[in-house]
Amino acid sequence: MDTKNESEELDPITFAHICSLLDSGDEHIEKGEYELAIDLFERALSLLPEPIYEWQISTNLLTAIGETYLFKRDYENARRYLSDVQKQCPNGWGNLAT
Repeated sequence: MDTKNESEELDPITFAHICSLLDSGDEHIEKGEYELAIDLFERALSLLPEPIYEWQISTNLLTAIGETYLFKRDYENARRYLSDVQKQCPNGWGNLAT
């Protein structure tokens, strides 16, 4: 799999927007606002060009979504997203181990 380096290939404005959405989602998790966090992470994911799994930041976004579903005790969705991270994302196993 050819991993794309966001800072070199993804539009800087888009990358900044994705990072902002990721940070905002993390803030909502801290408040227990899991649905809002998931919505923000999914919006950020939708900004990635296809195929999304080639972008390094997709690993972070899908992991964040999966972990948020764990916090909600929605284990089926958590497993689905975290499985995608393991199988399809750059450095997926490494991100789940930390």
